[in-house]
This record gives sequence, C-alpha cells and structure tokens, in this order.
Amino acid sequence: MVLEYIGRVVVNLLADDGSPSAAYAVMVRSPPNKARKFYDRGDRLYMGPLVEGSEPTVQNAGLIFYNTMLQKGNALFVTNGQQTDGRTYNGKRPEISFEDTFFPTAEPITTSEEIMQQWGYEQDSMKTPRVTLARFPNIGLFSIASEYNGETRADAIIHQPGFTPRGLSTYEIVDGQAVARHIANSGEIQKCLVEIPIGGNSPEELADSLFHAMHPDLVVASAAAVFRNGKWQVAFRNRFGTPEDLEAYKAERGLQ
Repeated sequence: MVLEYIGRVVVNLLADDGSPSAAYAVMVRSPPNKARKFYDRGDRLYMGPLVEGSEPTVQNAGLIFYNTMLQKGNALFVTNGQQTDGRTYNGKRPEISFEDTFFPTAEPITTSEEIMQQWGYEQDSMKTPRVTLARFPNIGLFSIASEYNGETRADAIIHQPGFTPRGLSTYEIVDGQAVARHIANSGEIQKCLVEIPIGGNSPEELADSLFHAMHPDLVVASAAAVFRNGKWQVAFRNRFGTPEDLEAYKAERGLQ
C-alpha cells in the first residue's frame, strides 16, 4: 500500500517489539517546495532548506521551515510547524508553544487546544491545518487547528497507541482531490485519524518504512523515534541532500 498525497502527517504507534514510538513525514507536490530536508539539532529536528542559511530568500519560510521531534524529558513533540517551540523567521508569533507551555501534569487536552488555537491554521492558499502529536512513553495526544468558515477550530484527543499505527495528516483525498482537513466541532479529530502502513523496531527502520509508504514522487522526508532506555532515539531520512539532488530529480522527470 502506497499513500497518495496527505501532506504532512504525525503518527502514533508501537515498534514491533512494543516500544513506544512516533513518526513524521512530509509530502510535497510542487517541485520548488521540495527543496527542504531534516537537520539534527540535538534535542530536536529542524526541517530546513537544502542550503543552510537561505531561509530569508524563501517565500513562506515561516510556514515551511520549523523544528519538530522535540524532546523534553520523557515527552516528544511531533509537529508540522512552529507551534513546536515558537521559533520563527519572520512575523509575530503567539507567546505559547509546546516546548514552553505544555506540561502533562496539567490539563493536557485543554492546554493542547489552547496552544493550537493561538497558532491557528496556516495562512497559505490551502488553509493548511496545524497538527501535533504529544507522545509520552505510555500515551499519545493528537491535536489539530483547522479552518472552518474563516475561523480557527482546535481539537485534541488522548490516543492509546497500538500495533496498527494511526496518523493525523494535514490533507485527505476527497473525490480524487487533495483537500485540507477541517473540523467544525470538538470531538471530530477522532474521525481524522488514518491507518499508516509502517513497521519496524529501530527508529531507522521505522523512518525508512514510513518513507517507502509514501508515494515516491511526493515524499520529501521522514523521521521516527523510539523510546528505549529512558530516552527517545531519533532517526530520519531525506529524499534530497543538496540542490543538485533536486535538480537531477527534476531533470529526470522533465519538471521545471
């Protein structure tokens, strides 16, 4: 089974040996927007441009470049945007983020919804939702901020992971077309969760499995984390490492 375009997806799962795990993948349709990759930043991954430091030259840099897979104690925050830690390249930002604001001993659902509501959906032409998985060794929490009638609607749900991986994606296929996910009311996030056909024991195996589960002409990068020996072990895979890699791909397929 190969997944068609679902945008970006956060995944809650167990490794084949039962270890707590999480994953994230990025799918992109536009060739110019494929010019991005993961960088290891120690306690987090950075989704950045193929050329380091070129963010100011990229349109919508504040939306497509961000930190994810953030480790904070036993917690792992897997997101598709700057709600991770609030770090931006341009413009104003909310004062809250998962790194600074989320504490599992408080009210996790309410806090997640507040963070997502403050950030809102992405201000792009597709009104792309923001999605997050807050993963702990024993449980996961999905949250979303989507557009509905010009307003932001946020929702969150506790999710017990199993051996059938479940993901929350930014897009879904409706009548053969990719459309941004939308929720109207609290509780609707449950129906947005989809099965993601991956498996493996190590983070490398899971990241590779997720990479190959995506359509080969759409996947840009994948990452996975497994909680073992009291910490999160993270691995990732990039489709392109340099601008030359991307240009070779475009030439091979006759793309501009």
